[in-house]
Amino acid sequence: MIFKQSKILITLTFVALILLVLGCYKKKELSDIPEISLAGISDSEMQQGYFKEDSMEIYIQVLDGDGDLGYLGDTAESSTIFMVDSRTGNIAEQFSFPAIPEDKIKNGLEAELRILTYTTCCLFPDNLPPCSVQAGFPTDSFRYDIWLVDRAGNKSNTISTPVIRLFCN
Repeated sequence: MIFKQSKILITLTFVALILLVLGCYKKKELSDIPEISLAGISDSEMQQGYFKEDSMEIYIQVLDGDGDLGYLGDTAESSTIFMVDSRTGNIAEQFSFPAIPEDKIKNGLEAELRILTYTTCCLFPDNLPPCSVQAGFPTDSFRYDIWLVDRAGNKSNTISTPVIRLFCN
C-alpha cells in the first residue's frame, strides 16, 4: 500500500511539474510583418552561364504572425519573393511564395523556404560582353539581397547572401 501511494505521489508530482513548466511557457508572439533570416546556401561558387548551366539553393527562415504569404485565386502568378543582384542593383529573380489558404494558418507561420536559383553571367568593366571569357577577368562575385511581400503589402526585412563567386571561363 505504501509503495502504491508513493508511486501515485511521484506521478502526481511529475504531472504537476510538467503543468508548471507548460504554464510558464510563453508562446512567441509573431509580427504581422514578415521576418526572414538566411538559414544557408548550398554553394558559394558557380560557373557562369546563360541558362541552367549551374545552380545553387538558398535556404530562408520565414516568420509571419498572420501567415498571409502567397497569393490566392486570380493573383497566383504575382511575385512575392525578390532577389537583387548586388552588381547591378536590379531585381535578378522573382518568385511566388506558395499560396497558403488562410484556414490552414492558426498561430502564424514559421517555415523554411528553399529557393533554387540558376547561374548568371559574369559582368565586366569597359562594356566587355557579359558571359564571355575574358583573360583578365577569370572570376566575378556578387551577392543577392532578398526580401518578400505578404498579401497585405507588408515588406519583410532584407537579408543578403554571402558573396557568391562566379567562374568566368
